Amino acid sequence: MSRCADLVSSLASLLLLTVSSAAFSQSCTTPTQLWAQGSYPIDTCHSGDAGPVNLCSGLLSTGNAVFFRLYLQYPIGYVFSVAPDAGSNFDPAIVVRRHDCLGAGDCADVVDAMPVGQGEMFQLYQLDSGDYDIIVTSLDAGGSCGTATVTFSDGLCGCTSNDGIFVSKFDF
Repeated sequence: MSRCADLVSSLASLLLLTVSSAAFSQSCTTPTQLWAQGSYPIDTCHSGDAGPVNLCSGLLSTGNAVFFRLYLQYPIGYVFSVAPDAGSNFDPAIVVRRHDCLGAGDCADVVDAMPVGQGEMFQLYQLDSGDYDIIVTSLDAGGSCGTATVTFSDGLCGCTSNDGIFVSKFDF
């Protein structure tokens, strides 16, 4: 019986270590893998790649950048959102690019529409299938950082996909 309890304790410790290290690494070389219906707490003041970070095509972050990795087989309906914690002055931005830790490629999209302390959302139907970095950072002049919750869901948005294989119409 004690061997079973030891095994359970060891597995619980390993799981806790894996979750806690994922919460603090979140850099381009060790991104957090996104899973549908997942919710991820982040702290851009104490994790991720230290800013400024070359995000894509010369776009630099003003604060730290927390990285998520996603392989989209078929992107229709997925939504990625970031919501600053209550009372936070964090001004998040979402940067989406093909996976490339040098940041030399083009940005697939940049979302930074809402004011300080409010969340941002990106609907992934705009992307083609592929391997992507989804980056939460700040692009404001003050280089704000803070705590927030990232959510990745398959909430259908009633939209069509821009996927190169599963097109919604044919142009001849």
